[in-house]
Amino acid sequence: MLTQEKFNQTCLKIVSPNDFCGIAVSGGADSVTLLSLANIFFTQKPCVIHVNHLLRGEESNQDEIFVREICEKLELKFFSKKCEVLAFAEKNKLGIEEAARILRYEFLNEIWQKENLKMIFTAHHKNDNVETFFLKFLIGSSFENLKGIPQKRGFFFRPLLDFSKNEILDFAEKNGLSFRKDSSNDQNNFLRNKIRNEILPFLEEKIPNFSNEILLNHLKNFEESDDFFEKEAQNEISKVLISKTEGKIIVDRSLFVCYFEKILVKFMEIFVSELSSKKINHLQVSTKKDLLFFLKTAKTGSSKKIVDKILVFANRNTLEFIHSDFFEPEREIKTGEKIRWKNKEISVCRVDFSEFSSDKNIEFVSADNLNEKLTVRSYQKGDKFFPLGMKNAKKLSDFFIDLKIPKSEKAEIPLLVSGNEIVWICGFRISEKFKVLPETKKIMKLEFKDLKES
Repeated sequence: MLTQEKFNQTCLKIVSPNDFCGIAVSGGADSVTLLSLANIFFTQKPCVIHVNHLLRGEESNQDEIFVREICEKLELKFFSKKCEVLAFAEKNKLGIEEAARILRYEFLNEIWQKENLKMIFTAHHKNDNVETFFLKFLIGSSFENLKGIPQKRGFFFRPLLDFSKNEILDFAEKNGLSFRKDSSNDQNNFLRNKIRNEILPFLEEKIPNFSNEILLNHLKNFEESDDFFEKEAQNEISKVLISKTEGKIIVDRSLFVCYFEKILVKFMEIFVSELSSKKINHLQVSTKKDLLFFLKTAKTGSSKKIVDKILVFANRNTLEFIHSDFFEPEREIKTGEKIRWKNKEISVCRVDFSEFSSDKNIEFVSADNLNEKLTVRSYQKGDKFFPLGMKNAKKLSDFFIDLKIPKSEKAEIPLLVSGNEIVWICGFRISEKFKVLPETKKIMKLEFKDLKES
């Protein structure tokens, strides 16, 4: 049975009554009950966050007014936002439920940051957990994704997760709480509603031993198994790791691919989380299948996108996981200037004469045909240049292959460019087109320094 005392005990595991928290309130029975309980638990009044999805016309607007009036009565700070869910779903080719969820959590995150909240409470309950399990199972979610809704994830806390819908309705009735009823919950055009209104009642009627408790026990088993694989991956990761720097993680390829597939997936989730500075709970099923096949069969020099901005490069002996922001954007450099590009320093200055230097990081070039605007950038597909001593152009990719430079490292090598012509592959070779000749009138000194080595 849901009581204030049990609610308080659950909350005290995560927050203090003095913490400033937000309560997500739609106006329905679950969230109104949550707000009633939370308002008594907290000594510092919480704020209330409401999202109007504009999906039910005037009914949606009345929900917002209803929640606003509760806040005025309780003297609680109220935040609301109207979201054009249908337009967002159409633009991004998403289902309506998914689009609504994305916009809702974006606003919750915005208020969490703006108000410096400790946590945001949401009204998910035991029945939501069962419905989510079935929903994920029916759409083909992976094993580790079937473990249900966590009570706490990041700054979101779900204190009603151990209580059923009936327990929440009983509490609301006994305490005289009024709430709004979402008419769309009775419509079975969404899979979740169909599960709630048809599939679960059918199973309860036809299978004598069927119950939500049995399903919740399965969810607990899935969670324990997933936690086991997570811990194993954390324990084993040091054995495959070669190096870790900002934006890049390198592992031993031969050791990496020997692990059980579920451990490999956990490795990748850990790498993605570290590189993106954002916790990735689970990769998509299709993504995992493609990645596992790539990791085991990839040819040297090939690469594959894992998620947005995170790529993996396959070398002969290593796999390199890289954030695309690690690739430095194009930078302009003027004569007499010194710029920093990644962890490297490049300088360009006019001199009266050239002198021989055995230092590969110092070069002298003819400035007679140089553009006033020089740029420093990384390798781009299709790049060609004329290596010193050669009359014909050579693909830059072939030049790097000849030097046995891994594909992932190509983007770390700065190129000094004049217009569309590569003047210098910094630290390696200047172009034949810009070499100093006896008749050269203007000479430029180029210097390159790797700050990691200094």
